Amino acid sequence: MAEEKTRGRRIAVLAALSAAVLAVSTIAVVAGNSLSAASHDAAAPVAAENLDPGDSDVLSEAQAKARDRALRQAENARIRGMLGPDVSPEDFVPDEPTEPITTDGRDIDCRHLKCVALTFDDGPGAQTDRLLRMLADAGALATWFPLGEVVADSPDRLRAIAEAGHEIGNHSWSHPQLTASSNGQIETQINRTARLIERLLGTRPTLVRPPYGAISKRVAAELGRLNAPAVLWDVDPLDWKYRNSTRVYRSVMSQVQPGSIVLLHDVHPTTVAAVPRILKSLANRGYTFVTVSELFGNELTPGQIYLDRAEAYRPD
Repeated sequence: MAEEKTRGRRIAVLAALSAAVLAVSTIAVVAGNSLSAASHDAAAPVAAENLDPGDSDVLSEAQAKARDRALRQAENARIRGMLGPDVSPEDFVPDEPTEPITTDGRDIDCRHLKCVALTFDDGPGAQTDRLLRMLADAGALATWFPLGEVVADSPDRLRAIAEAGHEIGNHSWSHPQLTASSNGQIETQINRTARLIERLLGTRPTLVRPPYGAISKRVAAELGRLNAPAVLWDVDPLDWKYRNSTRVYRSVMSQVQPGSIVLLHDVHPTTVAAVPRILKSLANRGYTFVTVSELFGNELTPGQIYLDRAEAYRPD
C-alpha cells in the first residue's frame, strides 16, 4: 500500500513538472515585459513565436539575472506548493546512483584541429530538447553547466543531455557570486550540485563554471580543494542581454577563433534559434565541435582557470 502511494505521488509530480514548462513560458513573457518596460521605453515583448525580435529586451546583467532567478524561484515555489511543505523535487531523484552513463572516447587533438567548445549555462530548460536535436543533426558535442536547483526540478532533461554524449559540468546550486561567498558556502554550492548530478548520472562532474564568471585567487584555491577546474570563456555574445538570434549569431562569428570557449544560455529561445546558423557557419570554416575536456586533451588541473586554448593551436 505504501509503495502504491509513493508511485502515485511520483506520477503526480511528473505531471506537475510537465505542466510547469508551459507555466514558465507564460510567466517569462510577463516578467520580461515588465522589466523591459522599466528599463527601455521602446521595449517590445520577446515572444516564443518571434525568435528574432531585435534589441527589444535590453537589460543590465543584474536585471537579467534577477529576472531569470525570480522565474526559477516562482516556478520552484509553485511546484513545492503542489508537493507539500516537507517535500522537495530532490526527493524524487533516486537515492542510489544509476548506472554510469558513458560515451565513446574520441581521438581529437585540438593542437592541430580548429576546435571550438560550445557551452550552455543556467539550464537545462524548456528549449533543451530542441537544442539537442540541432546538435545531433550537426554531429556536434557541447558542454552544459547546469544549476543544481534547476536539475532538481527537471532531472530527465539532464539525463537526455548526458545520454546524447554531451559533457556535464557544474554551475553551482543557485547562482550566487562565489567571490562574495565564504569558503563554506562555495563548498555547499558546488558539492550539493555535484552530488545530485552523481545520483542522476552515476558520475560526478568536476568542471565548474563560476556564476557571472566571478573568480579570484581565493575562489580558485577553494575550487582546487574541491578537485574542480574553473572554466570561463573567451566568446560572449551577451545573449542574456540581447534577445536577438541574429545578433547572437554575428557576435559569436566575429569573436570565435581556434581554441575558443563560447558562452551561451539554452534557457533563452533566441539563443537556441541562433544555434543552427552558428553550427553551419563554423562547420563551413572547418571547425570541430568538442567538449571543454576534449579541448584541453582531458588534462585540466583543479584550481586552474581556463578561458580558451587558442595558444596551443598549431595548424599543420
